[in-house]
Amino acid sequence: MRLIILILFLFAFNASHAKALPDTVTFWQVYLDGYLIKSFNENERNPTLTIDLEKITKGNKLLIKYFRDTPCSSCPTHLVIYDDAKNEILSVTGKGTFSSLSFSINRLTDKWSTQTIKYFEAYYFENNSPHHKLLFTLKFQ
Repeated sequence: MRLIILILFLFAFNASHAKALPDTVTFWQVYLDGYLIKSFNENERNPTLTIDLEKITKGNKLLIKYFRDTPCSSCPTHLVIYDDAKNEILSVTGKGTFSSLSFSINRLTDKWSTQTIKYFEAYYFENNSPHHKLLFTLKFQ
């Protein structure tokens, strides 16, 4: 009987210290010309995306779909890309949290090939908020 009580106590102690994860997680997906190349979520540390330059052709589009559990169908959404020196390279706007934000990836590859940029960072924000969410760090190889 003591053994059963001890096992139940240990189980209850362990369960009370378990890490609770949210039931809904904000996530985003990155597409290159309609093909999903990577998915991320808010629990990831150092989200990084590496794209092979040989797979990119003129006119390729990078598209980001951002999803969260409290959608806003009419708020302005923004995607801003910075280089490794924190210079803004491009900005894309949309309407609503489920709208896709896209741009020509050649805008980044052109900068990559002519300058000594090591990476780009993609940030998302809504309603002109000062809080930018890092979606991923983009590197080319």
